Amino acid sequence: MPLPEIRYLTKADLPAIAAIQGDASPWKPQDYLYFETWVADVPGQGVVAFVATRAVYLDEEFEVINLVVGVEHRRNGYGRLLLETVMQRRPGIWFLEVRATNHGAISLYKSLSFNQSGVRKDYYQNPPEDGIVMVRKP
Repeated sequence: MPLPEIRYLTKADLPAIAAIQGDASPWKPQDYLYFETWVADVPGQGVVAFVATRAVYLDEEFEVINLVVGVEHRRNGYGRLLLETVMQRRPGIWFLEVRATNHGAISLYKSLSFNQSGVRKDYYQNPPEDGIVMVRKP
């Protein structure tokens, strides 16, 4: 895996973000400009993954809004590297929701010390599905 540069999202990255997330997300690429969004930019390949986050309480609690790795780049460690880097730069308590059937993501989050803290019934649409609430404490 070539090491990517982990950096903030820019407007120039929006076409890559649109391609990475496809039609699977309710978020529009420009929406990510309103969050603290980080990208994994691989030399020679461009942006291969991104994570949108926000502070929910001062600079102590944060939320992962969306983490997406391009289909052809999955299972290469880019999602892990993005989350590890962001959580190191923004230490604190982290929250996220994940589809109950997204076992790969749940496994990743557990390996990064996230624990299930609840279930949100029918949290997701298209298709309807429960959301697993996870938290990571320092």
